Amino acid sequence: MNQVPGHFINNYLLYAMPSDLPESDFLEFSKFLLKELDEHDMKYLILDYSAYQVMDKTEYERCSALVRKVQIMGVAVINHGLNAGVVSALVELVDDFKGMRFTGSLEAALAIVNNNG
Repeated sequence: MNQVPGHFINNYLLYAMPSDLPESDFLEFSKFLLKELDEHDMKYLILDYSAYQVMDKTEYERCSALVRKVQIMGVAVINHGLNAGVVSALVELVDDFKGMRFTGSLEAALAIVNNNG
């Protein structure tokens, strides 16, 4: 799987989450993203989920696991770009959103980053 670089801006990295990846490709993407964060001094990672038309519980859990790995590295994660259909399905399927921070738009995510430096 070829990796598309994220956008490094000031103290954050903006990355579009790829959808519909087989498990092995998602693990490769995860390793790539963690390496990117390790090589740069980022305070925030903004993950954009706008490519997702559907997300089941398994997909959410692997995204959530990636977020936890990033947080353990000391990088705050802001998730954005989930459409209304995905949000509705996740609320029905997922019992615990603990540790996950969501915003309704990229502008809201950037406001958090800019207000917290």
